[in-house]
Amino acid sequence: MGRIVRDDVVHGAGTQPSFDTRDLDVRTSLNLREAGVDGADFSGGAGSDGVISPTDALDALFAVFGNSERDGSFDSPASPSQPRPTPTGSDIPTTAGDLLETLRSGSENAGLRQVSAGPANDPAEPVDPAETSESASASKWSPSQPSPLEQRATQAQHSRALEIYQAQGFTDINLAKNTPYFNQADLKWKDHAFPKSPPESDVIRTLEKSGCAPTALAMADAALRGSPTRPEIVADFAVRTGTSGPNPGFGADAHGMGRAWAAENNLTYTPARSEVMAKNVDIIRDGIKAGGVAIIGVGIDRDQGKGHFTQKAHIMLVNGYARDDKGREWFFIVDPGRRNQARSPHPLKVDENVVQDERLHNGAGQLRISREQLTKELRHGYVLGQSP
Repeated sequence: MGRIVRDDVVHGAGTQPSFDTRDLDVRTSLNLREAGVDGADFSGGAGSDGVISPTDALDALFAVFGNSERDGSFDSPASPSQPRPTPTGSDIPTTAGDLLETLRSGSENAGLRQVSAGPANDPAEPVDPAETSESASASKWSPSQPSPLEQRATQAQHSRALEIYQAQGFTDINLAKNTPYFNQADLKWKDHAFPKSPPESDVIRTLEKSGCAPTALAMADAALRGSPTRPEIVADFAVRTGTSGPNPGFGADAHGMGRAWAAENNLTYTPARSEVMAKNVDIIRDGIKAGGVAIIGVGIDRDQGKGHFTQKAHIMLVNGYARDDKGREWFFIVDPGRRNQARSPHPLKVDENVVQDERLHNGAGQLRISREQLTKELRHGYVLGQSP
């Protein structure tokens, strides 16, 4: 593809019916986010019912491209959209080029769903809590929330992650396929009860406020078993098995929950609870390379008195491992508490030790942490794997 001109965008999509900006499919939503499209810019031409014409919508998209990919002139071309060659011989389209192709494919294939007579989905996107005590700001883009199966990283997104990392010189890449991204503050389950065992009197404990452990475990199970497991299913299981957290006590019993879940679902459970954190990191690495995934508990970097993911305690999924061209070890993180690490409220966000690539799916390599930093912030963990 050459350079993108406004007429290519606006008229190249054909004559599509009007569609509801609140009802976009997963691929289109991800492509819009990857292109840096602000939901307010995109849906600004829609009425109170969220309906927008294709021409207005594509005009809005082209205007957004202009913010970062053009020289400021409305009719000037966007940046080149030639594919980028990789060591494997395949091509990775630029974000703008990929999005344009999605839009050009038409209403049916692009997922720009035509307006129906039924009620619109709730467009609000939940706040991403960093931990039990605080919340990050909500994302600007607010599509309807997809189902758990739709929230998985697709084969194409998984392959794209491998190609991008290979192009950067990474080797020994182990990345679990089919990993979904579940946020504990998703509208579907954020208010689901998650009481302690036994419950605290007069306390309403929910997945949004305290559900990082069952949310991470749900993602792990979905990746390992290909199951439709959701966070509220794991939360109810934890309450039933008395592993939702002691009363009195802080947080959930992550290890008890994982051990009980593994026993009931024919998975292996390997704890990483040594006082020597480097040994725990080795257990996590070896488990991932053997085809498993890990659940980890993190705190602050004691040397700095700050954390990248929390200032108290937080549970996350680790679903991958790789080495960079300098031999440095990295671990791929899936954080149920935040979609975008770069918007973290904490003093430590992204740096040379915690790197985010927003081109990638949350469950397919978007966020990685160096071994050195993981060793500093890790408190405990366990590996789940398939039974022999």
